[in-house]
Formats: sequence, structure tokens, C-alpha cells
Amino acid sequence: MSILEGEGLFNDVTAIVLYNVAIAAAVGGSFSAWDAGLDLVLSAVVAVAVGLALGWGANKLMDLLGDATLQIGLSLLVPYASYVLAEELHGSGVLAVLTTALFLVEYATDADDVMTRLAGHTFWDIVDTLVTGVAFGLVGLELHNAVRTAAGHWGELLTWAAAIVGVVVLVRLLWLLPATWLTQRLHAARDTAEEIPVSWRETVVMWWSGMRGVASVALALAIPLETDAGAGFPAGARSSSSRSA
Repeated sequence: MSILEGEGLFNDVTAIVLYNVAIAAAVGGSFSAWDAGLDLVLSAVVAVAVGLALGWGANKLMDLLGDATLQIGLSLLVPYASYVLAEELHGSGVLAVLTTALFLVEYATDADDVMTRLAGHTFWDIVDTLVTGVAFGLVGLELHNAVRTAAGHWGELLTWAAAIVGVVVLVRLLWLLPATWLTQRLHAARDTAEEIPVSWRETVVMWWSGMRGVASVALALAIPLETDAGAGFPAGARSSSSRSA
């Protein structure tokens, strides 16, 4: 399960970064593959640097606090600071948050501090449940608008939905196959006794049962209704007209 969760986490971050690039291209009305690639690299470098810096600083501050309640409260504030700072420096806020979180998980958790670990796990489980509930609640609030907008276009929408799902599933398989092959080669070269899921059966399981989270819901809700020129965003004009009706 931890492998699936880790893979899902990095998939979400990658998807969000690419989503931001696609939205910027659609809203701005122009796209350059070279500029987009350069922006992605610079964004990633800035994000990792910010994430590591804030993770290191938060780790030192947690050591000074020495109280589980204060440490957990700080762990709630640091991701926001990491996101805002990275975005201000034109980096990826999501990647910065992920970097900070991974740093804190690796270095800020004392294996002997059972109280802090248990309290932290409980706190973040509650936060995760609340955030997921709010996100799907917002989807429910938008459901009547979606149904009204789709009136008379169900065939077209279902066709597009099936096509998108098919492409996503196929691309996931095409990614996992070479990734599995590379993992096998690297694992064989290291000559370790560690067991990792690299058989074709386990690859099929990972392909079909990859973690599904709330990220796709949040991204769908974040799609703008208009471009920079004031024109309706693709498929957003009809939605906005339906809302104003």
C-alpha cells in the first residue's frame, strides 16, 4: 500500500504541474514547447530549493519547541508557507509542499517520540478526511449545474468521458511497463535481498488499482471560466451561461 500511495503522490504532483502549464496556455492563448519545458525545469528547481530550505528550518524549530501540540501546529503552517513562497518565486507550490513534507517525514520524526507520532498521524488523518469531504461536497453543489449544462449533450459528453478514461488508463500502462523493466534492471544491479513488486502480475495490479485521490476533483473545480482575453474557457462558456440563467 505504501508503494501505491507514494506513486500516487508523485503522480498527483506531476499532474498538477502539467495542469498549471495547460491552463496557462489555454488562458493566455499561446503555447511554446520550449518555453513551457524551461518553465517546468525552473519551477521544479525553485520548488525543491524552497521545500528543502523550509523543511530544514521547520525541523530546527520543532527541535526547539519540544512540545507535540506546538510541533503539530507548526506542521500545519509550514506547507502553506512553502506553497506561498514557492509561488512568489515562480516555482511550483505543490512540489515545494511535497519536498517539505518528505523532508519533515524523514528528519523531523523521532522514532522514540511515540506521543508526537501518534498525535501527528491522528491529526493528519482528520485533516485528510475533512479536506476530502469538503472537496466532494463542492462537487455535489455543482452537480445540478453540470446536469443542467449537459442537457441534450449526454451522448457527446459520455463519448468524451469514455475516451479520456481510456487514454488515461492506456498511458498509465505504457508508463508502468518501462518503469517496471527499469526497476528490475536497477534492482538486479544492486544485488540486494529487498523485495519489490516488479513481476508482471504486480504491475497489472498497480496499473489498475493506482491510488485515486481528491486531486482530480480539486483540479476540475479550479478550471477558470474565462481566458485572459475575456472569452469563455473551452466548455466553460456554456457552463457560465447556464449558471447565469
